[in-house]
Amino acid sequence: MTIDEHQMKPIQEVVQALGDVSRALVPYEGDPWQRPIIPVTVTEGAGSGEVLVDMSEEWDYPDWVERETWDALDRDVFEHSDLPAASSRAAGIDALAWYVSFHYTGGGPWGIFIPVSSLGYCENRIFRGLRATRAGKWHLAYDALLAHEQMHFAVDYASAQWEVLLHAPSWAGLHERMRVDSVPYLQVEEQLANAFMLQCSSSWKPKSFDRALRESVAKEPPGYRDALSVTDRDSFEHVAAEVVKIYIGLHAVERGLNVTASVYDLAALLPARTGMTQCPVHIIHDEDRMGLPRSAVQLITRICNIRESERFHRRYQSLDRTVQRSWSAMKERLSAGVPRSARLEKMKGLPGDVFSVRIGDNFRVHLQPDGREGWEAMDIGSHKEMGHG
Repeated sequence: MTIDEHQMKPIQEVVQALGDVSRALVPYEGDPWQRPIIPVTVTEGAGSGEVLVDMSEEWDYPDWVERETWDALDRDVFEHSDLPAASSRAAGIDALAWYVSFHYTGGGPWGIFIPVSSLGYCENRIFRGLRATRAGKWHLAYDALLAHEQMHFAVDYASAQWEVLLHAPSWAGLHERMRVDSVPYLQVEEQLANAFMLQCSSSWKPKSFDRALRESVAKEPPGYRDALSVTDRDSFEHVAAEVVKIYIGLHAVERGLNVTASVYDLAALLPARTGMTQCPVHIIHDEDRMGLPRSAVQLITRICNIRESERFHRRYQSLDRTVQRSWSAMKERLSAGVPRSARLEKMKGLPGDVFSVRIGDNFRVHLQPDGREGWEAMDIGSHKEMGHG
């Protein structure tokens, strides 16, 4: 059992409540894996959206990228199968993306960090050879990395709820013990995060993407690779409970609570996928690691504050009520997070940044950022009328 976004407390309230628990919030003292925590350039958004790749299928990366970027990431993702306890390098999929807890103070933004170069890496290493468009590979790479890190956020949120209930710094206590014992990561938590990622990928089409991701996971370090055995519901829930138990068990026992008893549903406070969108996502624009210009990749997470032009309004009024209702529903969904059903794409051959959104089976809307914090709906019509064939 999990909680959805309507049941979750805003993270600001959670952090405020943790402030009343002695030593629950800790100062940020630097990432043990030496990854950038305050990137020079980020795109921040919600936990959903569309990755738009402005590269032709024929374009190829410069020769030096293989050696300087892909091979270096290979070593971090796969070659730490016997990771030394005091390793200073990230391992497994956390070498490609990472989560920074809201338990830290004074260290810059919290949330999920995904470098653009990691999406290119997935295209060229994990999904290499699969028959799909470059954009399709980047979409699913983003989905995979996001899902893994969202589970770290879910564990963080559940741990915080128990900390407030127990009035004990469980999260900080566990991470301090790991630091003292030179434990680089919690294997069972990485197992859970990768298992959640694989649960999400099981719905991907074509299935070859899911198979390729599973083959990649099988080569990752201990913990990460063990996810393959716990993707079914019962095993997954058991591992989720074990992770929460590791975080809160010591303090619970000190307070006379037997958290192994069936009366306690330890994983009940884990957010559902819908609730995970509370976690901000930071895209690190390091396109230079792949020889790409900054304009080659965009992440659009929300389309809010849509103003309709006069031309749009005239054409909208002539449409069937069903189409009008579809547009109203799509506007509401776009403000929460760009859904895959929108089929968002950047139009080529038009001046400025013009994007297309699908509504229903046969209609499109063209939108453009207004240069402030909103968008303008410029036009609406059938696929053919809007230049989509």
